[in-house]
Amino acid sequence: MRTSVSSASSMLLVTALAVFVLSGCAGQSTDGEQKPTGGSETATQTMNIPIVEQWASSRHALVVTFAAAEEGCKNCHDGLTFTMTGGGFVPRLTEATGSAVSTGADASASGQDEGGGESVRDYAVATDCRACHMGAGAAIANAGSVDKIPSIETATGGLGAVCMACHNGWHMSGKNPDGELTAPHTSVQTDMLFGVNTVDPGVESTATQGDVESPHLKVKNTCVGCHVTGTGADGSNHTFRAESFRGCESKDCHDQDMTQGGTAKEDYDGDGTKEKTVVEIEGLSKTLEAAIQAKAGKFESASGQVKFANGTKPDDATYAAAYNYFFVQKDGSGGIHNTKFTVDLLTRSIRAVGGKIGSAAATTGP
Repeated sequence: MRTSVSSASSMLLVTALAVFVLSGCAGQSTDGEQKPTGGSETATQTMNIPIVEQWASSRHALVVTFAAAEEGCKNCHDGLTFTMTGGGFVPRLTEATGSAVSTGADASASGQDEGGGESVRDYAVATDCRACHMGAGAAIANAGSVDKIPSIETATGGLGAVCMACHNGWHMSGKNPDGELTAPHTSVQTDMLFGVNTVDPGVESTATQGDVESPHLKVKNTCVGCHVTGTGADGSNHTFRAESFRGCESKDCHDQDMTQGGTAKEDYDGDGTKEKTVVEIEGLSKTLEAAIQAKAGKFESASGQVKFANGTKPDDATYAAAYNYFFVQKDGSGGIHNTKFTVDLLTRSIRAVGGKIGSAAATTGP
């Protein structure tokens, strides 16, 4: 029986539980000794249910159904396709647009085509255990690097390289082939860490050479060091929300209280109070948003484009400022991933559109 894409999310927890059984994650006895799971011997097996529960509460358990059916997009948005392609926007397989595809042994293993030939699914699969722990995902993690990322080419990140394979913008800023002004993709975390793929607002930078890349690239296993290393019994955290920072081996970078990135080094947003990093970056972002609106009206990121109210055509500085505003928003870390770069990017963008630091309440345009 075929299952529709819209009902796929209801299958996710069942799928995850099945994966743990099939992949051998359950092959541990209650006393911690590894036991055989096949043959004539009977093994007492337990599953690490907390990991499944953590994953089910994460955004990786959700499927963006339209993207999971789009050519190229499915390479990341369909978990099973990712195990074959390793991500990337340009398809690396011959795929039928509007469907998710399994081929050969992968199709057979997933129950799609017992004959081992090409099979077309009409449902999507979340980013489940297989995506990171099997196929192309496992190969990238083992290699510790992933290639073909714009402006980076080869991104090195230890186990975190598998995260970088999909958590990047996959395109540059500027105009697309149809002459439309592009907006950042929704997952530019790798771009932020490396300080690439933003738009130069045409205002001199205050950053010094070498300040572009984030110091978090030095964290052991990068993304995994903060977002998967956890406080659970097995040392993992599959909610993927940074919680313990046990993977960070550097000292004296943050306050003891590291919530919201710790206390900022300076009063970046100019409101007279040195606050948490996330709060300071939010203040700068609001200042930039107000300055753009005062100059060109309301704006949004929609359908992969930066769009202004009433079809306003922005000048280069305004487009740069808007793109950079969305870049910071879509990174989602509130500046934590690369604070110095974020502060410099927002500050220059504010200046480019005539804004002033410390004036978040600036008059907005139509």
